[in-house]
Amino acid sequence: MNINPHQPLSTLINPLSIAYHINKLPMKSNLLAFLLVWAVFAQLPAQDISALGKQKPVDFSGSLQAGVSFYNARGVDNRRSPFIWTLSGSPVLSLYGFQLPFTVMLSDRQLDYNTPVFRRIGVSPYWKWIKLHGGYRNMQFSPYSLNGLTFLGGGIELTPGKLRFAAMYGKMEPLPVTPTLELTGYQQPIDMYRRKGMGLKLGVGTASNFFDLIFFKAKDDGLTGSRDSLLRLGITPAENLVVGTSFKLTFFRKLSFAVNAAASGITKDQNAPPADLTDAFARKQKIIKINQSSYYYFAGDAQIGLRFRHFNIGGSYQRIDPGYTSFGVYFINQDVENLTGNFGLNLLQGKLSFNARYGKQRNNLYKRSEYTSLRDIMSADFSLTASKKFSVSGGYSNFSLQQQAGLIQINDTFRLASVNANAYLSPQLTIVRKAITHTISLNISYDQYRDQNPFSNAFTDTEAQNASANYRVRWKPSGLMLSAGLFASRFHYPNREVERIGLSTGAGKEMFAKKLNLRWTGNSSLNRTDGQSDGFLLSNSISLNYKVTRKMSLGFGLSYLNRRTKIQQPFNELRSNLNYSLRF
Repeated sequence: MNINPHQPLSTLINPLSIAYHINKLPMKSNLLAFLLVWAVFAQLPAQDISALGKQKPVDFSGSLQAGVSFYNARGVDNRRSPFIWTLSGSPVLSLYGFQLPFTVMLSDRQLDYNTPVFRRIGVSPYWKWIKLHGGYRNMQFSPYSLNGLTFLGGGIELTPGKLRFAAMYGKMEPLPVTPTLELTGYQQPIDMYRRKGMGLKLGVGTASNFFDLIFFKAKDDGLTGSRDSLLRLGITPAENLVVGTSFKLTFFRKLSFAVNAAASGITKDQNAPPADLTDAFARKQKIIKINQSSYYYFAGDAQIGLRFRHFNIGGSYQRIDPGYTSFGVYFINQDVENLTGNFGLNLLQGKLSFNARYGKQRNNLYKRSEYTSLRDIMSADFSLTASKKFSVSGGYSNFSLQQQAGLIQINDTFRLASVNANAYLSPQLTIVRKAITHTISLNISYDQYRDQNPFSNAFTDTEAQNASANYRVRWKPSGLMLSAGLFASRFHYPNREVERIGLSTGAGKEMFAKKLNLRWTGNSSLNRTDGQSDGFLLSNSISLNYKVTRKMSLGFGLSYLNRRTKIQQPFNELRSNLNYSLRF
């Protein structure tokens, strides 16, 4: 057993003892409730079965889309196929209100596939405080145990009064493996071990005050999957047990305190050599197999907040051990510690808001890596609605990173230290007349990356400045819209400076009782590189959409791009598409 000196294994005895009795429950396959359909992934929303008597027995609806697109380029190789056609449909079959959505898609690139693709579907009917899950579903117990990972199986959630109960069992969904050609001789996806999991959450309380105990276990079946290929890739059958808690307390409707915490035990290889265990730990083998590949980790966070009518203040702390994971979560950022504080104001009856945040982050929590990265995070933003005519928003953020020595002393030549700053300001003026609306907006932004290492900053420092001014006018009776704008940008790189100034224009018109919608946009810009003229970029696009009937529409689009620069190869390209849509 691999023992972390910072985490005595004996701390897991009590929660494991509780988990042992839960683990004795039978794991029956008849909990599975699913339908396989010829469809792309679809999950049904929860269905209120108390309204079944008011639903139609059978109903059929959906949509159908068909389209063709053309592409042509000169000066460069085609960046896509010259001709593409697609045919797709989204029919929905309803049985007493239970919706079974299908999605079918065909294209010119899929003509060689003759085998139907069977994908996934699931249902979650509910009645009052009873909710069931069947098929491909996902449930959330806590951020560090079961949190949104899709499983094929069954589940239940009960919330009678203040009781909070949830349970699930099913086949978990490990990420597929596509090995490299050099390693295995082929690039076909490899079937992972079949992984089954079960979870239980028991608690009491409401949304503002609750306490939950959580148990989750998942185990790979080492006799399934592409075993030879998996072993050749170093992927072994594993087992995972997570025991945790989540709770939240609210006082006087102003002060709130919330905690999520979990301990995760992982056996990375069920076939690893046995470990020398005391009798107390040997009895835990019935809960999770413990051998020389077994580890355990902790993760948790806590938040505290104080909220009043016009301001709020709070803070949070998070710590996730290096190596922490759960088979019920797709991804967890490991080896990290965060400490943040936040402050907010809401004044002038909500017209003025201000928010600020400051935090510190570090990794290498056990001092086992070669270096430690420290980050300072600071951000602030505001929004002001002075009147119905004028509003303005802005913000500033600053992220700094620096490294300290860990196991080895870092040479200053390779030490990482940087500052990334961003600022923006966006005022807007809107003038509404009886039939005309004028909108004037201005956008200014500044981005800066500064490398604090004197040995590398000459190659990495960058800076970007952007500004744009836009005007739009709309005539309500006619549905006519016109717009125009100016934009300028400057990008400073270590070995090059690029400037761009241009004009953007646009127009739109609704015609034939708003059945026909026509749009045109155009952009043109002049480029300069290191103070010298560097050609231009010109783009135009037009789109047309016509509603033939309330459920049928036709669409057409055409775009043209012409780039003439010295630092990049000049080219032009033309794109067009024609689409048909039907709802039934």
